[in-house]
Amino acid sequence: REWEESVGEALVTHTVIVDECGCTTESSVAMLLRLKPQNLIMVGDHNQLPPTSMVPPQELIGQGHDRSLLERCILASGKYHTLKEQYRMHDKICSVVSRLFYNDRLLTPPQVKAARDKAEKK
Repeated sequence: REWEESVGEALVTHTVIVDECGCTTESSVAMLLRLKPQNLIMVGDHNQLPPTSMVPPQELIGQGHDRSLLERCILASGKYHTLKEQYRMHDKICSVVSRLFYNDRLLTPPQVKAARDKAEKK
């Protein structure tokens, strides 16, 4: 609304990208849909951190705010794409996360591990 008031024309939104969508409440993403984008890209992991809100979690149960839109879509469609390589976590942490959440399919590329090992020896 602010855009339309200051510019004098409707905001045309082609694509909305929601990062960390797995820990974003459904209602927060729903507000973005009011922009009427042609595409909505949700990036995140519904198996890690739950949606966060200023409302205590126990009050959200049964209200439709205790899960993310990403989780709802995955449960409804069964379709998702999982990354196979990660670049941010330490390799040892990745090994634990991979085993617990990804059936040992998440890997740290060898060049990333080597660069981190080299930096840690300094």
